[in-house]
Amino acid sequence: MCTLYMALIIKGVLARSQTLFPVTVCAFVFMGNHLHLLAVVSDPELLVRFVDHVKTELAHAVNRLLGRKRHTVWCEGFDAEPILTRENALDKLVYVYTNPQEAHLADAIEKYPGVSSWEMFSKDATSFSAPWIQRMQIERLLHTSVTVSEDIRLTEELRKGAKLEHTFTLSPYAWMNCFAEGSRDVTEVKAEVIQAVREREEQYRKERKKPCISAESLRSQPLDLKYTPTKFSKRMWCICHDVELRKAFIAWAKSLIVKGREVLKRWRAGDRSVPYPVGLFPPSFPKLANLVPKLAFQSI
Repeated sequence: MCTLYMALIIKGVLARSQTLFPVTVCAFVFMGNHLHLLAVVSDPELLVRFVDHVKTELAHAVNRLLGRKRHTVWCEGFDAEPILTRENALDKLVYVYTNPQEAHLADAIEKYPGVSSWEMFSKDATSFSAPWIQRMQIERLLHTSVTVSEDIRLTEELRKGAKLEHTFTLSPYAWMNCFAEGSRDVTEVKAEVIQAVREREEQYRKERKKPCISAESLRSQPLDLKYTPTKFSKRMWCICHDVELRKAFIAWAKSLIVKGREVLKRWRAGDRSVPYPVGLFPPSFPKLANLVPKLAFQSI
């Protein structure tokens, strides 16, 4: 996942996904078998489609690189918990930017050779243009691990073969508007984030019992490297350190689900006049059957 050709594919997928399904992205990092994303969501349906498109296109890319067909790459679904406080938003932002360090993949985020938005954030860059590497462009790798020269050659071939290019936009401070901090100086917030990242990196250095994997080793790892996750977290209603606020949110969410079930009963009874509660995804119904009579023909 830390090769140049994979970075090219990932950035192209990100840019195209955002073009098709506009989502305000504040931060992201791609790990070997998962990704982390901090986003401001105005339309939950857009987020679902955005993430689904990213996962689908990267799955097709990986399978074509490995010469596989219809092989499952991602787990079904994804976790997307609402963040209720400014402190929790800042903590998750720092978590995104220190995930490689926690996994012993880098000593500092800028040393991580994988794809992340850290360089954009640290250099105040808000966008990049990336070629859209279509599925049919991607051919099977001769070897699942590539040398530096092979990596460069493959990247250039993919870039030259691309016919479309899209622009990805990063909004690193959009989350502030969710907590009435839109008027705060972003320079101060940036300094606060960087300091918090450095402090957590130092904490991981003290806890680390073995050295980090070098960037060269990460780049040379085979694409089909076997890995068994050992850490699983349960799904949360929300992310909030304020106990009372968290309880109030969960109570509101549960009441919303009850309303949704009541509306669903009316829908199933044929009454579609009542709208589904805002904040919930309405269930899909089977499409109407083709009522045109079909004629059966018999060969003579």
